[in-house]
Amino acid sequence: FPSHDIMSLTTLLSKATKLALNSLGDLNSDQDFLSRGTVTINAFTENVTPSETTYTLPILLYSYKESDIDNSRILKTDMKGVLHSDNLPIGYIPTNKDSVIINSQKWNIVNTRTVPGQSVYFLQLRRS
Repeated sequence: FPSHDIMSLTTLLSKATKLALNSLGDLNSDQDFLSRGTVTINAFTENVTPSETTYTLPILLYSYKESDIDNSRILKTDMKGVLHSDNLPIGYIPTNKDSVIINSQKWNIVNTRTVPGQSVYFLQLRRS
């Protein structure tokens, strides 16, 4: 494929995915997404300060299928989150340092997966 065709396909997939997520309406809910950045260490006081930024983002949440649960890699209490990249700050990629607040409870991101073009992120969430 010529590079412009691949870019067009990536853009098309991104738009289609965003449309599909937005069409889910009530299932898509705003959650606080905590992004943990770099840690700063003050050389004089030796205080350690992690940077943390909170974004309120629409995240589609749902439970894992029973057949996916193996009680080691995926626990029965884990949740899935689907997040469109357009809702993230430009260039930001979710990692397992980040977390999501769901109903006032903190859920750590255990694992992330994405699709080609990184238009959507699939988050494995575990209550901390």
